[in-house]
Amino acid sequence: MNAPRKTMPTRSIYAPGFKYRDSAHTDIRETFKAARRVLTREAQRKAAERQQSLELDNVVTMPARGAK
Repeated sequence: MNAPRKTMPTRSIYAPGFKYRDSAHTDIRETFKAARRVLTREAQRKAAERQQSLELDNVVTMPARGAK
């Protein structure tokens, strides 16, 4: 029961959007902040999909307390 390993997508240095930054100009805090934003957006998207997929057809209304 081994789950598939999750890996981060890699970007090629040949991609048009690739910009080289040397270590003196890299802010690791900003890098992790951006990664957290991406993960948060993905989690919110998945939560919205799960919410939309809920089917409430089998919900039974309960009588109010104290009702006779």
